[in-house]
Amino acid sequence: MLDALRGIPAEAFEVWITHQVNITAFTGESVAMGEAVLVDRQGQLLGRIGFA
Repeated sequence: MLDALRGIPAEAFEVWITHQVNITAFTGESVAMGEAVLVDRQGQLLGRIGFA
């Protein structure tokens, strides 16, 4: 996943949709149902938002 993130051009962005277990494994953060996270090209958590 990190290789794919680093391959995104700096002026672009992508939306990836996955499951809580994958987000937790990748970021180390637990997320709630309907919650999204924003990460940078290094995989560092920048923010999160809930969609209820």
